[in-house]
Amino acid sequence: DEALLAQAAERAGHGAEGAVRRARRQAMVQALLVRAIESQPVEVDPAQVEAVLERSLDRFEVPEGRASTHVVARVAAGAAGEADAEAWIREAHARLAASSDPEAEALAIRRRPPQALAFVVDVEPIEPLARDGDADEAYLRALFSVDEPGLVPDLVRTVDGWHAIICTRIDPARITPREEALEIVRGEMVAVVRARDLFALQAELGEASGVYVNKPN
Repeated sequence: DEALLAQAAERAGHGAEGAVRRARRQAMVQALLVRAIESQPVEVDPAQVEAVLERSLDRFEVPEGRASTHVVARVAAGAAGEADAEAWIREAHARLAASSDPEAEALAIRRRPPQALAFVVDVEPIEPLARDGDADEAYLRALFSVDEPGLVPDLVRTVDGWHAIICTRIDPARITPREEALEIVRGEMVAVVRARDLFALQAELGEASGVYVNKPN
């Protein structure tokens, strides 16, 4: 397109203008890249493609993730205030259950935290967790016990305290078909080879012209 535009501009008497000269040079560069780099076949060992894929399967096999917001009454197991913490979180859970928007109700608790309690109350949003993630097992078990976003029916006791959990989002698992993943990896490996060839071409042109281009780190 740039070459055609430059030719048309020259025929119209604008060949000496800076924009036309730049378009002509860009077209020449594109033609050089196609001839010297992009049109050249690149052979990639299928075994290497397979090996790279095996080392990076987590890119193509993303498990289901669940985001949540929880209200937690923080108390150590067996501490003097545990019974009070459990009773308070039951009341909070009932408020969430009665609300048409449990998450908004939880955020209201965060804006107006209760005072003069023998335990700390926190309301926190939690980024999506996988079922086999590093979070507390009791928390994960409760979070994955529901079929859709909403308030988890049961209270949860973890090492941190008593929780009322709201599942706010379910991100489905994403599994890229193997053949598609192999093609993606192969394309990336081809791109690496062509980038290497491009740097070699830049060096060659620099030697010939005395003009050099800094390589990125």
